[in-house]
Amino acid sequence: MKLNTSISSSRRKQRKKHFNAKSTDLTKQMTAPLSKALKEEIGIKRIPVRPNDIVLVRVGKYKKTEGKVVKVNRIARKICVEGVSITKKDGAVRYLGVHPSNLSIVRLSMEYDRNKVIEKIKGQ
Repeated sequence: MKLNTSISSSRRKQRKKHFNAKSTDLTKQMTAPLSKALKEEIGIKRIPVRPNDIVLVRVGKYKKTEGKVVKVNRIARKICVEGVSITKKDGAVRYLGVHPSNLSIVRLSMEYDRNKVIEKIKGQ
């Protein structure tokens, strides 16, 4: 039974909303869960990933790889992590994108207005 009449349960409308999302909505979609220790320390479950955060890959070929976030690609919905890369024939390093649901944040970089973001999430 549908509980909220203001939100569509149609598959095609949900897909349209997902793929036509604005930049601010994509930032919200790029959230990753915090590690258990960090969760207890800060008091929130998940937060949007930013460059210079230290993350742990939980799923896939690079499982248990810990590294710094190099780049957050909101359009492709992928995160580039320092240890998750391949070396091309010409010697260049190519970072492989990891979906934020397959990561957990081990340490936050407290740059910019991160404290304000944490307080805002706690208040909700």
